[in-house]
Order: sequence, then structure tokens, then C-alpha cells
Amino acid sequence: MKRAVILCLLVMGFAACDDDTQMPTPPPDVTDTGGSPLGCVDHDGDGYGLGCEPGADCDEGDGVVHDGCAMTCAFPHAGCGGCDPGAAVDCHILPDGARQCVSGRLTCGDDGVFGECELDQADLPEGAHEYSIIQGDPVTCGNCDPGCWGAEDVFDDDDLTPENSNGLEFNPNACWDENGDGDTNDAGECGALTIGGSTVTARYAWIANSPDSTVSKLNLTTGAEVGRYYVGLPNKRCSCWCNGCNNPSRTAVDGYGNAYVANRAFGGQGTVVKIGADPYYCIDRNRNGVIDTSTNSVPMAWGTDECVLWTLNVGGNDAVPRALAIDAGDANVPEGYVWVGTYNARRAYRINPRDGSYYCFQRAGNGNCIRDYVDLGMYPYGATGDRRGWVWFTAWGTTDHLIAVEGSTGNVIHRGRSDHPSCGSDNTYGIAVDRWGQIWTGGWECGIFRYNVGDAARWGDETWCYVEPIRRCSNGDPNFARACTKDAECGAGNTCSRGAGPSRGVAADCEGNIWTAYSQSPSALQYLRDDAVCGAGNLIPRTSTRAVEMRRPNGMMSGEQSIGVGVDFEGRIWTVNQASSNVSVFNPTLWRTQTYATGPNPYTYSDFTGYQRQNFVNPSGWYRHTYDTRETCGVGQRAQFDVLSWDARMPANTELIFEAYVGDSPTDLSTDPILLARTPPDAPPVYISDILADAGYPNPLVMSLVVTLRSLDGTATPLFRSVYVEFYCMDLE
Repeated sequence: MKRAVILCLLVMGFAACDDDTQMPTPPPDVTDTGGSPLGCVDHDGDGYGLGCEPGADCDEGDGVVHDGCAMTCAFPHAGCGGCDPGAAVDCHILPDGARQCVSGRLTCGDDGVFGECELDQADLPEGAHEYSIIQGDPVTCGNCDPGCWGAEDVFDDDDLTPENSNGLEFNPNACWDENGDGDTNDAGECGALTIGGSTVTARYAWIANSPDSTVSKLNLTTGAEVGRYYVGLPNKRCSCWCNGCNNPSRTAVDGYGNAYVANRAFGGQGTVVKIGADPYYCIDRNRNGVIDTSTNSVPMAWGTDECVLWTLNVGGNDAVPRALAIDAGDANVPEGYVWVGTYNARRAYRINPRDGSYYCFQRAGNGNCIRDYVDLGMYPYGATGDRRGWVWFTAWGTTDHLIAVEGSTGNVIHRGRSDHPSCGSDNTYGIAVDRWGQIWTGGWECGIFRYNVGDAARWGDETWCYVEPIRRCSNGDPNFARACTKDAECGAGNTCSRGAGPSRGVAADCEGNIWTAYSQSPSALQYLRDDAVCGAGNLIPRTSTRAVEMRRPNGMMSGEQSIGVGVDFEGRIWTVNQASSNVSVFNPTLWRTQTYATGPNPYTYSDFTGYQRQNFVNPSGWYRHTYDTRETCGVGQRAQFDVLSWDARMPANTELIFEAYVGDSPTDLSTDPILLARTPPDAPPVYISDILADAGYPNPLVMSLVVTLRSLDGTATPLFRSVYVEFYCMDLE
């Protein structure tokens, strides 16, 4: 049997904020999730043995067997009990001095325990080698099972390509002491995939109260309003929707947690305002030794709050700043540049968050700036950054539905428009980017669309995919009709047929779900998988999605006229409810909804928590590869993926997530990811065969492994050196 080496990995990451050629020394609370623990006797290198923290080892001659005499590779081991006296089975070992595995027999003694593997010398022709040679590899599999195949990928900079990765870098200077000799400079002991980022010192929801010229700052954990700020120009504060009032709307959060708000000021001078999220970023302007700032629902007098950092006039009179987003940033501004699109002027501006100055895209020969804006050629309504360094804008009206601007140059590099036969893509509102880099838009008439950004390997020829909106049951009070996706949810004699109202905000979470809010009372959420398969006509039917009625535990309505939807860092879903002047927070784990007060008539449907930017713009990234065992195992055999192991250093506030998509061919994989391991708390090796079997895929021929690197605080950096996967070719008959 010919031995094959298969390499596999998928990782999310992001560029370092500082000098990307250097890595900080791991802090003392780093956990070693690879290699052998120090201070224990471990002969076979599996981490188990005398005095080892994980526990003792029942077989110190086998690097993958340690617990309870488990039968890895479907073969028992010497010293394991429970057998019938006299029973004999094949065994495979590597004798002293031998270079290849050999076969033998394992016999059960009178005490019901298997003895040592004895070499089989019978039937050997005269002069033949003293051992019967079989196929196997003790180096990769840790034993001599002929059906065992191991694949280890020790990363280097050649592993990353535009086709299999995004947002990652290989750091050759990430070193640690691999063999325990105290030397981190040995050959082969440096180099890892890394992520990095900026510290997020505070996490809040930033909700614009349009008629009041204020922004509410809500604690994401408690929902309490812990600050309210006047924004825009002081002479434009009034309770109205026109005549030059500030009218704040979209908000955005940078990599440091600071907030920005775009003030539309219909008929007047629009602005963008920066608010410091934490006193560390605020300015003691009056030199009294403290930061004077609002700490509740009462704003301070105009111009006195020391956390309102700057106000920038954007465009001319009636330019209407609407679309707002933070890009991935660069080495000079790692927290990200602020992008604002002016609706009437059809332009976009890139703003330095540190001083509120415009970025210059074109200079004259004398160095003077002659162009500090981008001509979009469409009416920008929503915006988001992505991990490519692009900024995407949606449009209201009948122009291009979606365009992308290259952040560093200001060049419009991508235009797209959907004319779906059921519902065109005009009049779009919110916009979000998901974990794969795909773009999602919310629309007034049409619900949401998914836009494939050139990933033919994953999505095929699909470009636009329309998601059929949820409906409401035909029964009951029209103001309280239940949201539904199919007739069966409505009870006997009723149908899922009534409209649910317009969908505006849209958001993606790290679990692979897309969420959108519907404005008709009572408000409702719709969600679906980000990798949902389009059916005929590039349509994801509503029956492939789910509806959530936004009600509190007592059954009462939690909010009216939901405009925006966002995700917090505990995985809860927030909606901004304009008519009821509050927010609703839905917990998908508990299936419960809570409400919290805001200012009057909030109107926000951008990335108002910063979750999108932190997880899918910077930091974020991925690398993927597929294990295809069809040729390796041959006709009539199936694979059993069994051992998953890795070598990594995990500082506090970092995370590795291992997920799998499995099936019988690379084009026919499971729709939902299967969680294999998450560290912390999991540690290698992890035996994944039972996990796959429980998910309904006991013996897949193909497995695509997805490994996600996450920084939970935006600054701690995991170091990920290698991954190892072991599978076995099995005849199931």
C-alpha cells in the first residue's frame, strides 16, 4: 500500500498592530497545548505517564493509546484485559533495530489479559527476511496499523495562498522550547501562524436617538445606559426630521472601542462625531484632574463632555452623511479608519480617527491635497469594511446596488447589482460581512441578499442569492400575529401567508448565523446559516430559515418597529426599536428576550456594538484544506477520522476552534459545521470519531477541517505551529 501525506487546516487571523516581524514573549499564564508536559515520565510522547498531569498511561509503547486500554486502530494492546483465554489476534510492532513494521500474534493468557506481540515466523520461505514486512508508519500513527494514515502540517509561509487563506500571516520569529532543553533557537523550533490586534477596553451598544441629537451608550452585559451625549452642531439640536437638524443615525466602533456617529442633518451641515468609550481615551480639557463625562441617561451641556472628542463637518450643505463603517486599518492606524458616505453628494470620505482629519487620495506636484474623497456614483446608505481592506457601500435607489472601494487607494474596484425576478435589490439599508467574507444586505422591500465575493471554490457560480422573507400567521389580532416560516407553525386552519414588513438591519455572528430584523409590530427576527444553499432561481426559501418572535418571558411585546440588528460579544442579538424607544436583547441559548430603554426614537442599523469589525474585519482570517481519502483508502473502504492533535501556545483570552464539514466528495459536504474541539478547555489529542458519528457521519470519505484562531480581547495572540490528523481505512463489511 502506498503511503500518502495529506495536509489540512483552516485558520482565522488578523495582521499584527505593531511591528509584524516581531512577536511578544508569551506571558506567564500561557498554556502549552502541544508536546509533553514538563516534570513527568512519558516514554511514548502522548502526554500521559508516571507523574504526568493528564494521568497515567496504560501503554507506554504506543503514542496514541493511554486511557483504559482503548483499541485505537481497531487493535488491542499488550496488557489490556477482558479477552478470552487462548484468543489470538493480529498485532503489528516495530522490533528493536528494525526499520519497518512487522506482523505478529497477540495471545490472551489464562488471566484474561493479552500478552506481548510475538513475531510470526511461520510459513516464511528459506532465506527470507526474518520478519514478515507489512505496511505501516510508527512515526505518524504511533503504531504499525497497516490501515493507519497520519498527516502533520508544520506551518511555514508557503502554506498561505490567496485561494486557501485570508487575513493570516506566518511569523518566523514565534519561538518556544519544543524539546524541553531550555533553548528556543534550535532549528525547527520557530515559526507559527499568528494573529494580533488592539485592546478593546470597553464594550457597549451605541444607539443614535435621531430627534434628540443624542447617542446612548448601553453596557452590553447589563443593558444599563451608562452615558448619553449630544452630537452634531449645537445650533442644530431640535426634535425634528428635517430643516437642518442633526438627526444622528448610523454608529460604528473602532478597534479600541471608541464610537462614531454620522449626523445626517437634512438640509443643513452634516457631521461625524467621535466619542471615547473609556476615560483612558477622553481628554481632560479643563485640567481638573478627572474626566467630566455623562455616566447615565442625562447628557452634559453641549461642549462640556470630555469624552466627545471631535466633530467634523462632512461635505457641504445637505450632503447627508449616512453610511458609516470602520475599515481594517494599517500600521499607522491599527484601530481602523472611519469611512462615511454622503447620500446626496454620492461621495465617500476616509477619516483619521485620531484627529478627525480627511485622508488625501490625490496630491498635486507641490504636495497639496487635491482630492480627499471618493466619487461613488451611487447613493450610499450603509457601509461595512472587510478583511481585504475594502469598504462596501449599499445604495438606496436604482443605481448600482453594491460597490467596494479599496481602502488604501480610494479606487472603486467592484460594482454589483441584482435584478432578482422575485424582487430586485433596490432600496437597500443595512449591510454586514460574514466569517467567509461574503456580503449581506437588508432591504426595504426585499429582505436580505447574500453576495458572493469571488469565492468560486466555495460558492460555485453563484453571485447573488435572495433570502425569502418570513411571514406571519393568518390568524389572530393582526398586531400580534405570530412570525412564521411554514404553515405548520400557525396551527390548524391557518397559513403562513401575511407579510412581516420591511427588513432593514442585518448582522452576522461567529456561529455562522445571519440575523435580520422586521419592522412590523410586533417585531421579529429571521435567521439562517451563512452557508445556506440557494435553490432554484438563486433563492433560499423561508422554510430554510427560522423566525423569532421578539417577546419577553411574560408574552408581552418587547419592542416596536425594529430598525437595526446587532450581535454582542456573548452571542446575543440586539434590535433597535424606533417606535418603542428601547432595545430588545434576544438570548439564543435561553430563548429569552429582555428590553432596555434608550433615548427617544432610536434609529441605528449599522455595526453599533463593534462585533462585526472585531470578528470579521480585524481581527479575522481563515485557511482551509480538504482531506480526501477516496484514492488513499481505495474502492470498497471507508475512512474513520480518529485523532486530531495540534501544537500551539495559548495566552489568556485566546481561543482555537476546530470544526469539520464532511461528506463523500468535496462538493457534497455537510451544510452545518461540526464542532470537534475548542481550546481552552480541550487539549490534544482529541478523538473525533465519536463526534462525527453522533453528527450522523460515522465514516465520511472527505473532511474539510476548519480551525479558527480568535483573540477574545483584541490584543492577546495565540501561536499556532502545526496540526495533525489521523484516519484509518476500514472495510465495513
